[in-house]
Amino acid sequence: MPITVRSHWGPRALDVEGLDALLEGLPFTSRRRWLQAWADTHPDWEPWLVTVQEAGRLAAAAPLARRRRGPLCEVVLLGHGPTDDARLPARTPEAAQALAAAIAGALKKGTWRLRLQQVPVDDPVVGALAARLGHVRLEAAQGMPLVRITDRELNSYLSKNTRKSLAKIGNRLKAADLEPELRWTRDADEVVALLPELERVHRERDLDLDRRPDHDDPRAAAFYRTVIERHARAGEIDLLTLRLGGDLAAFVCGFRDGRALRSWDNRLSPRWSELSAGRIANTEALRHVVLGGEYDALDWMRGEEPYKLQSATEVVPTAALTAWSSLALRRADELGVRAAAAARTSPHLTRVGKRVRALR
Repeated sequence: MPITVRSHWGPRALDVEGLDALLEGLPFTSRRRWLQAWADTHPDWEPWLVTVQEAGRLAAAAPLARRRRGPLCEVVLLGHGPTDDARLPARTPEAAQALAAAIAGALKKGTWRLRLQQVPVDDPVVGALAARLGHVRLEAAQGMPLVRITDRELNSYLSKNTRKSLAKIGNRLKAADLEPELRWTRDADEVVALLPELERVHRERDLDLDRRPDHDDPRAAAFYRTVIERHARAGEIDLLTLRLGGDLAAFVCGFRDGRALRSWDNRLSPRWSELSAGRIANTEALRHVVLGGEYDALDWMRGEEPYKLQSATEVVPTAALTAWSSLALRRADELGVRAAAAARTSPHLTRVGKRVRALR
């Protein structure tokens, strides 16, 4: 069977005939709307789509991006960073091998680093790349807790201790004379109007967790607004807001993905952490999926935090591949990672960081 391999470059690299059909059925973070939003908000990266055709039909694709920093060429998957579930689709084993060979061949010259994060552990393209490239690290990435709905009884997904905890939260709210205002919306204009509040709570929670706010990077902030608005306009957002005393105390931004609701961003306002606003909102998201009948799964997405694992019926594993053009570059990278980790755990630097965040 004849195989043709091509590379497509630039902002409209995804405008390839047959690509949408190839991506159909993949998680929303691997489809065109998401990938194009990332390309549009990260102009420092050049989109690079590698395609394989078998008998005139698109059979495999790698949605990549590259940028140069001095002599180094960095290559990542389109969507690098905020993408929790990345894919390199291939219809056949032969197409997967051809795709891996094309990527490896393009990386033969110069100084480069390749990073493919949050990919399936058994991805055939990733496996073929690992076998073809010389300096490779293939390791476990962040798992994705998933609640697979097998019956429509909410208590089936809440432990006895969780139910007791929720009762105590309800009592504390009554004592404080607060009535939770829970609201779901799919209205695109309403979702867009809420974005400034979502971003504020997102930032406050990052600072509360002693980490650099995601949206201090203007590209990340632009992507957040763009990707939510575009999916909302397409009717693909289920947004839950929880207000206490009129203030946004927590939210769950879920993406409607077939029979699954995927919780890409869920945050609580630190002002309401003592009243467990996050637990209230997350329980409502679970109730919405279990009792609504519209979904068969609640995907908590990347991160094996305890609150996700409490209700999860399984954890979907993922992998990450990093490859380098030389052993020297690999060693330099790994030395930098160790130095950064040591700096993060330094008591002095931790105190300085907390003071800087407090000033912010």
